[in-house]
Amino acid sequence: MELSESLLEISLLLVGAVFIGIVSRRFRIPVTVVLAVGGFLVAWAAGDEALPLVESLYGEQFAETVVNLFLPILIFEATINLSTRDFLRNLGPILVLATVALAISATLVGFSLHWGLGISLASAMLFGVLISATDPVAVLAVFKNLGVPRRLLTLVEGESLMNDGVAIVGYSVLLQVALGDSVGYVEGMVDLVTVFVGGALIGAGIGLVSALVLPMLDRLSAATLSLGVAYGSFVLADAVFGVSGVMATAAAGLIIGALAPSRASASVRNTVMSLWDALAYIANALLFLFVGLLINPTLIGDNLDA
Repeated sequence: MELSESLLEISLLLVGAVFIGIVSRRFRIPVTVVLAVGGFLVAWAAGDEALPLVESLYGEQFAETVVNLFLPILIFEATINLSTRDFLRNLGPILVLATVALAISATLVGFSLHWGLGISLASAMLFGVLISATDPVAVLAVFKNLGVPRRLLTLVEGESLMNDGVAIVGYSVLLQVALGDSVGYVEGMVDLVTVFVGGALIGAGIGLVSALVLPMLDRLSAATLSLGVAYGSFVLADAVFGVSGVMATAAAGLIIGALAPSRASASVRNTVMSLWDALAYIANALLFLFVGLLINPTLIGDNLDA
């Protein structure tokens, strides 16, 4: 598929996302829900004639696109806007929710599928881990409109950031089990801690160095640096050191978000925040549209008939 054709399709999707956002605000429906439904309706209307860009994202390519393109944006934007003081104050409950609570949820889902549908326990647990790390975008939007306590917002935001790293590591371990490889309990726990902590340390180091040079940068240079930090920390941790890219990007965002008020001018901070607000909006819009477009209506109908 030619680059110009891909850019045209992405442009049309972004324009569509703008109008979908207008509709969602008009009817007070979470925009992510309307985007996914809108994408599904387009896929259903198109039938077998899927967009070339969508066809190229089927299978593993979609997972790689989400992880490498969208995830660093969404993680960095969430952490750079998160109050580090509130996060550290509630770190204990956040870690419990992101580890123990996620494990309980994955176990309940896994055993329910195993006993109810006869799926192998390893595959059922794999699905349980996959589905337990939820995205709280719609919930947080409702919470902010309702004016819920700030601590509750911090707990939900912090847990959503931590559970991504835990779920990805848990998924990797259980995937080996589901494929027939032997993974010991102790070995799995060591891998979990190593990947989790290693990613956080790499991200914290990159974030600290970046924050130290902020006083030397103008607003556009700082915005450019933040983009490099978000993707650079993710790729360095994940592809080079084999630890959690999610935790690396999250730690880098937390450090920069905490030090920026004392290291950067108001104009620099406003430019950086505006950039990440826009990038997160674009990433969410495309991501949920892709989710809807990639749902196969024919496959759903076949399974309903079964």
